[in-house]
Amino acid sequence: MSNLGMYQKIIEASKNVGGPLNLLGIVFGTGVAAGVASKTIVDKILNKKNNNWVEINQEFEVTTVGQDDTGLIFEVGDFFRVILIDTDAVLIEKIKGEKNPYYVSNDFLKEISIPYSEYIEGQASQK
Repeated sequence: MSNLGMYQKIIEASKNVGGPLNLLGIVFGTGVAAGVASKTIVDKILNKKNNNWVEINQEFEVTTVGQDDTGLIFEVGDFFRVILIDTDAVLIEKIKGEKNPYYVSNDFLKEISIPYSEYIEGQASQK
């Protein structure tokens, strides 16, 4: 039996990619790419003046069972919080959800939640 554990796995991974410098480059490059991508997304969300995003920060109850195109499932009685909304896209947090936040379609939320649909109609009539 070996007690090398993770060290042995690192050595095997290093051999599979052509050596320790290649492994280090892959790990570093992946981290940089993820950091740049996340910074770009956060900058776009936070820079609301240059886009159509509106922050509403309000919770709504699901009144009809539904599943969106990405597989996100809502049951009657679930709740979601709308973080930001645009004409077509909505950034939401599924209350008690595991992988928050989610981008969903505005039309999908109107289909599954009467309170959300009424809120959107009320906002449209105020304009």
